[in-house]
Amino acid sequence: MLRLPIRSPSRYSFLGQWPVTCLCLFNGEAISCSKTLSPTYLECSVSFFSASSGVLPSAAPASTKPPRRSIANVSILKDYGLTQSQIENVASRFPSVCSFHPEKCLRPKLEFFVAVGYSHTTIAKMITRNPKILTVSLKRRLRPNFELMRNLLGGDTAAAATVAARWLWILKNNPEKQILPNLRTLSEHGVTSTNIAKFVKWHPRSLTAEPGRFRESAALIKEMGFDPSKTLFVSGVHVLSGISQATWERNLLVYRNLGWSHEEIISAFRKNPVCMVRSEKKIRKVMDFFKDNLQWQPSHFASLPTILGLHLEKRIVPRYVVFKSLAAKGLLGNRLNFKSVLFISESSFLNKYVLPYSDQFPDLFEAYKGKLKLDP
Repeated sequence: MLRLPIRSPSRYSFLGQWPVTCLCLFNGEAISCSKTLSPTYLECSVSFFSASSGVLPSAAPASTKPPRRSIANVSILKDYGLTQSQIENVASRFPSVCSFHPEKCLRPKLEFFVAVGYSHTTIAKMITRNPKILTVSLKRRLRPNFELMRNLLGGDTAAAATVAARWLWILKNNPEKQILPNLRTLSEHGVTSTNIAKFVKWHPRSLTAEPGRFRESAALIKEMGFDPSKTLFVSGVHVLSGISQATWERNLLVYRNLGWSHEEIISAFRKNPVCMVRSEKKIRKVMDFFKDNLQWQPSHFASLPTILGLHLEKRIVPRYVVFKSLAAKGLLGNRLNFKSVLFISESSFLNKYVLPYSDQFPDLFEAYKGKLKLDP
């Protein structure tokens, strides 16, 4: 039985492959620009609302005027793409922003975001989604954490910016607590720098898994026969470190109840780890379709588990309609099977199996359009 014990985090020494210049950047904790100032929620809200719109909230004293600092901060935020409504949203959720020093604290961080490639629109979305990103130390967190991501992604600044924008905690957290220990674990198991980069790009959230659990998951994946030199290894670690023992056992039971043997389940997991995080409803719908129309057995799915991830209504059913119709007319030959048309791109499928026959068999084209709306 597969066990996924959760261990307490342990302390790591980060030497080995990690450059000293990279590691020394992460000493100490982030310093909030707002720690020395603590205006009340109402004062901050009044300051920002009045500075951004010129209209005081009804709860504000008539004599209240926005401080210069609030006016300056509103102006800076507008310069970097935030609308009035976005600024008011930020102020209502994070009023301390009005106390930031405009030129020493706020503007340098926004300039940094621009320097690494974020558009004003993206900056506005990031700040609106998580205003506390503005409290993170530029020197001790934002810049070094971004540089770490960039280095892990082979110097690709655009890729690092994309990852960080999706998962802002990468810029906020101390990497010595989770990120670096987990990356070190992958390296110790023989995962190449190329595949580590893919792991960071594809599964950034897994970087913050509890290090003890992450280490245990990597060891189990290796024991199950995954090759650390292949990308499936990091995909397996991603899946196993992100699910509980109860979820793993529940999904094993789902497959067993559908007639899979234990060997077939593990074989499918080795080929496509995400098959163990599919919902029972999704698994049953896809399997029922293939069993009813193509008489597939569990062994068919175990040999091609990626098929469980395809969208039934948008890909499988429409393509089956076309395949069945053309096959009935003898237009596909004897060697072609349905599996071969499921995994080609949409444009390739249309150009090869739909559009060439649209004049000859207009009903085929209409049937396909009825199942899947085509782009104009």
